[in-house]
Amino acid sequence: MFLFRSVQLARAKRLESLWDGAPWPRPGSVEASKKRALKKSGKRAKPGNGSDPGHDGIAGPFYAVRIGPGGFRGVMLRNAEYQALLSVVVPARGKKIVELSEAQEYYRGGDRRGIPPNFFAFRYGKDGARGVVVGPRHLRHIQKRVSSPSFQVEEFDNATQAMIYCQQAGTPLEDWKDVCDSLKYLANNPSLYIPNLWADFLVQKTLTGLLPRGPLVPPDLSMDPACPSGELPGFMDPMSANAKAFWCSPPLPPLYYPKVNKLGMVLDETRLDLDAQKRGPFYAIRCGRGWFRGVVLKKEDYKELLRGAKVAKGRKEETLTEALAFCRRRKPRGSLTFHAFRYGKNGARGIVLAPDTLEKIERRVGSPFFQTQRFQTATQAIIFCQQAGTSSVDWRKPGRAIRYLADNPSLDVPSLWSDFLVKSWRRPTLSCGPLPVHRTAPPVRAHPPDSHVEQQTNVAVAADAESMEEGQPLAQAPLPGTVDENRATARLTDVEARDFAEKLMPLKGPFYVIRRGQGSFRGVVLRKDEFRDIMGGQRASIGRRIDSFLDALAECRNPKGGCHLFFAFRYGKDGARGLVKTRENLEIVLEQVYSPSVQKRVFPTATQALVFCEQAGTKYKDWKRLGRSVRFFVQNPHLRTPTLWSRYFIRRPGRSLVMTAIPILSPASSKGTQPKSCLSSRAVACAEPSFT
Repeated sequence: MFLFRSVQLARAKRLESLWDGAPWPRPGSVEASKKRALKKSGKRAKPGNGSDPGHDGIAGPFYAVRIGPGGFRGVMLRNAEYQALLSVVVPARGKKIVELSEAQEYYRGGDRRGIPPNFFAFRYGKDGARGVVVGPRHLRHIQKRVSSPSFQVEEFDNATQAMIYCQQAGTPLEDWKDVCDSLKYLANNPSLYIPNLWADFLVQKTLTGLLPRGPLVPPDLSMDPACPSGELPGFMDPMSANAKAFWCSPPLPPLYYPKVNKLGMVLDETRLDLDAQKRGPFYAIRCGRGWFRGVVLKKEDYKELLRGAKVAKGRKEETLTEALAFCRRRKPRGSLTFHAFRYGKNGARGIVLAPDTLEKIERRVGSPFFQTQRFQTATQAIIFCQQAGTSSVDWRKPGRAIRYLADNPSLDVPSLWSDFLVKSWRRPTLSCGPLPVHRTAPPVRAHPPDSHVEQQTNVAVAADAESMEEGQPLAQAPLPGTVDENRATARLTDVEARDFAEKLMPLKGPFYVIRRGQGSFRGVVLRKDEFRDIMGGQRASIGRRIDSFLDALAECRNPKGGCHLFFAFRYGKDGARGLVKTRENLEIVLEQVYSPSVQKRVFPTATQALVFCEQAGTKYKDWKRLGRSVRFFVQNPHLRTPTLWSRYFIRRPGRSLVMTAIPILSPASSKGTQPKSCLSSRAVACAEPSFT
């Protein structure tokens, strides 16, 4: 024991000699007790000779982030910014540290995946491009894309300096050269919010994404007084007299830069005011119906999207940042990515959950204009499909997508989600939209303006076998020659727009959904007696009552149980019309009732097929959507689904058919030759064929 104590004393004397003669603080000394008291109280000791020289003038604590959104690594001064960054990504790594040097060591350290690459900040690119990329590979892509004679690049080990480097573009300030100076700049400009700066300057899509913009040239080049009159820099091409005057102008006064900084602070304060207007409540859904993941603004949409989900998870948040952070968490299980497509064949658009499904969809409805995008929220995917045919890009950012919903309160998110979501690539019908605004249709689809309307109704008799296998309509209308014609025919008057808005309103229940009924009926009825008539006499029938309109449509689209396809035809010989369950039966029937104006379609539900037959001789097309077909029966309460089913459904097509209907012409013919009953009422049938 005595020998061990002597060794300790000898080691202490040797350490005192290495400490430049200063007394070494022993465990019982005053210096050690003072240091422990300061550490316990949370205060820092005054910087002395041994402190960090760049630490002077900045008061802790410091918030260091090692793993943040988009690979963020850096240090900041405010707890609100620290919490906002850590709440977005999972897993996140951060720590509150008193000393700046310790904070630097913390964010420079790696994790189990190794030390991540450095940050490359660039500015003064083509059209004033500036931003931050992670890794040298992305920097090479940026250099090829926005290279210019004034292009500047700097490498940093933290994102704080990289953001200040981009923020100070166009000014002679150089606070970005040191972490301490960068923190001082942030402390002197409290309006600068680090999460917003990181979202603005981070460039994730280096090949196709939009880039932040800033000043075109550095200040030392734009204020060169040595430029002689009439001469331009060597890299510039000859330009106009105004450009020459700009390049040869005298240097700006020193008062220019304070004004620029003040203007930047005003713009930042304006941005904060805009962010304050976005405050909630926001309804965040992590796992909803159809694996919906996103943010909505209406409480009714929130309830509808949660109703019917197997593992429903949602929450009401007051800020958009908290709502997005709640949506992006991984638990409970749900879809993490949404693949949206648009501008497909006949304007097909939709949303799928798996890349394999997207590949099959592309093979089915691929076109020269086909576009795809991948999103982390379903809200952005819905806006991507909704803005087809326009130049708007509100789907690029979650905040802009939410603002688009706020500016368009008439949009019903649950209805759009039901229309655009494609659970299986074998879905019979896909939602269709306009073609791109800046392009025209392919030459092979071009038709004369006078003939494409007639071709829409007078379809060819031969069936397209490939489209039948994929579940597409049997007779598809050709596209107009140009997009301008398509958009011109889609314009609505004020009265039509109001009627269209009324059609989007959900109906009030109850609704009776039948997935397997009499004759393999599949559809939606409105009254209980109709439900009993169709369900009666069928073994293993499947059906139930549902109060919600959207839930009823979703239940009817369930692929389990019942017949999946119904083949309907109209405008046959002597106005024959009806529906069968198989393709073979359709061919047998058409051999007996063929006419040049026959129309045939395939539907996933019997309700749409009945409306298709009932609206023969009229210009209405409520049979295109299941929701519109149900609304048609609501507007015509005298029509009973069991009666129409027994009238139009052909059970045995092999027997001889007796036509008792009056002749009828297709809607493409002149109006003077059509029966008045077809034009006066959309609910009166022009021909009632009976099959014996």
